[in-house]
Amino acid sequence: MAFEFVDRRRLLAGLTATALMSSPSPAQRRSGRAIVIGAGAAGLACAHDMVRAGLDVVVLEARTRIGGRLDTSRQWGDLPVELGASWIHGVGGNPAAIAARAAGLELHPVDYDNRAVYEAGEGVLGDLALERLETLENRLQDYAAHATGDALERACRTRPRGTLANRLARLVGLEATGASKRQRRQFAINSLVEHEYGTDFEQLSRCFWTEGEDLPGGDALVVGGFDRLAQSLAAGLDIRLGQRVEQISYHGSGVSVTTAGGSEQADVVVVTVPLGVLQAGHIRFEPGLPPAKTAAIAALGSGLLNKCVLKFDAVSWPRNIEFFHRLADERGEWSAFVNHAASGQGPMITGFNAGTFARELEGVGDVQTGQLALEALRSMFGTGFPEPSGVQVTRWGSDEQAFGSISFPTVETRSDSRIRLLDAIDGRVFFAGEATSTNAPGTVHGALRSGRAAALAVVER
Repeated sequence: MAFEFVDRRRLLAGLTATALMSSPSPAQRRSGRAIVIGAGAAGLACAHDMVRAGLDVVVLEARTRIGGRLDTSRQWGDLPVELGASWIHGVGGNPAAIAARAAGLELHPVDYDNRAVYEAGEGVLGDLALERLETLENRLQDYAAHATGDALERACRTRPRGTLANRLARLVGLEATGASKRQRRQFAINSLVEHEYGTDFEQLSRCFWTEGEDLPGGDALVVGGFDRLAQSLAAGLDIRLGQRVEQISYHGSGVSVTTAGGSEQADVVVVTVPLGVLQAGHIRFEPGLPPAKTAAIAALGSGLLNKCVLKFDAVSWPRNIEFFHRLADERGEWSAFVNHAASGQGPMITGFNAGTFARELEGVGDVQTGQLALEALRSMFGTGFPEPSGVQVTRWGSDEQAFGSISFPTVETRSDSRIRLLDAIDGRVFFAGEATSTNAPGTVHGALRSGRAAALAVVER
């Protein structure tokens, strides 16, 4: 759900083998009843596979739509806007890419090098300054690719606490004097690290920040509406919208799930709500969750990456440049924009903000947020840059069905935190979602895999 600039390596224990297997086959058909909480990518994939295996499945979704953090707005008619996930990271062998193509979506290859970098108020960055910026970015990427050396791994086994802040600050010389140098260094950290995890780099674990692994084939932007993937998975499922779960009871041999409208009984329940919802405690568990589970929930962070999408009457900027980057006075303020005209989607530009600045903006109205984005664009392209004809803004941090965009490892994270989050309770309460993925957290395919892993675990039960 974030820019995939950083080479992500697999550091935590591997995803359970079941997640890598195909969905249950007809030969594995079982009987029983299951409740899935959440109709996001993980929940829909899980329900789809359990129904295929012969289970009676009901999906309870608090929203009035399906998709979760796959959220396509069709407010602008023939210009669908992705308010949630936009990219598929590594299309080779990626279940999200396979499902997207099956749903008839176009996957537009992304070239992160196809960009223009601007210094606010000064125009396009000069060749020498750009070369220096790229040197910083390469240094960060090299560090990410080799961050799990033997010495650090040994240290993390005994001293897992600690953030990246001091190391990365030294690596790029963040305290350098001179406005231009400082802006380049701030930008490198913000675009390569903070947009990746949706948080300030001061909050990231020094031990587990490179968790996950890359899939081959390059990244792709989804064109045509990511919601169509959710609709494809949802076909034929019993999905009940507007059903906010208040309590899950797992006494005796089954489970009972309570909503404002009543209760549902089943043999098992699969909880696929975002990490932020679990952390908020909006779902009560009776009896309470085991200490290892509550510790795992608290040990991870719920990051924030928000968007401001601007629609224009016509393209008045370099049409074929995919990314516009801005060296801001303050770290992370309107530093990254995506040009949708480059992928044939029309005259739209999306600005991204992460971490602290994204949270601050959540208290600002749509009109003012759009004006702030416009001011940033005018600092890049000049004061004659036109007014937008429409604005759409996301606020995932204050969304009570998400409380954030993606999960990230904090100083409290341990090598088994995501595995503990994934672990089933008493063979009746199962968990899935991108936060439970140890090899692809923060991605749509990580969510899909986790849902399918949970389905297979239920079937095997």
